[in-house]
Parts: sequence; C-alpha cells; structure tokens
Amino acid sequence: MIQTLENVQTENEEYSALIDELYLVALKSFNENLEKYSEMVEQTIDLEQLDSHKYVIKPEYDDQLGALPEKLEATHDGPDSEHEAVGRDLDLELDKKPHLENNPTYGYCSRVTKNFANSFAGLQRHRRKQKYIELGMVKGSVFFTTKTLRSLAEDHRDYSDK
Repeated sequence: MIQTLENVQTENEEYSALIDELYLVALKSFNENLEKYSEMVEQTIDLEQLDSHKYVIKPEYDDQLGALPEKLEATHDGPDSEHEAVGRDLDLELDKKPHLENNPTYGYCSRVTKNFANSFAGLQRHRRKQKYIELGMVKGSVFFTTKTLRSLAEDHRDYSDK
C-alpha cells in the first residue's frame, strides 16, 4: 500500500503533499514498528514447529527450553505403550476397544462404551482390584485410567504447560 501511494502521480503538487502528510508518514511509521515486531517474533519463535501447530520458543533463550521437547516426546510415547498394555490385560483389540484419547477434562485416558463396561466382567473384576480407575461417564461412554497412565498424562500436561 505504501508503494502504491508513493507511485500516485497527481497533476498538482499540493495533492501529492497531502497524500504524503495524511497517509504516507503514518503508514511508514506503522510499517517500521511492525517490521521490528516481525523480526522479534522470527527470532523468538521456532518457525519449524509451526507446521505441526506448535508454538514453541526457541531453545537458545533458556537451557530448560532445550530439554522440554525431549521430555514431552518421551511422555507422548508413554500413553501409547500403556494403552497397549491395557488392551493385552483386558484381552481386547486396540483398534476396537478400548480407545485411547486425550480428553480435555481427564487428560490421557481410555474410553469404552457404557454397555461394554457393564457387560465386560473382566473390567468389573479389575475395578475391584483398583487396577483401573473409573474417571466418569459421558454420553454412554466410560472413561478410565490406570495409575501409570494417570502419571504419564500429568507429566505430559506439565511439560506442555511449560
């Protein structure tokens, strides 16, 4: 826009001065401030992580920031392995039941249908042993976790918040 206004040719020099006074001076000032802000963002944010929708400050700014991605990745793989262990323990196919999800309320947890949970004797037996902790029911689904999965979910949430 600045370039376009600078290229406007008028027959009267007064009009050119008026365009410069009313628009160009202010726009150039705003543009300078935005360029400084843009440079600051590019120097601070890890732009490579934006492709995966992650807004991460570059690790060069703090030594602790360099260790966080490694810890976060380690906690990201943990729930998957615990989900596989739950499936084996309950003798279930992982692609059908139970479903592993990162629930906004409960964090990482497993989910089965209410009917399945009520009819599956193994899950009932394991609940009594407190191996599986029921978190709640929502719209016909039962959410449950294990102590290991709960710990991994808390670690993942803590590292994500940092």
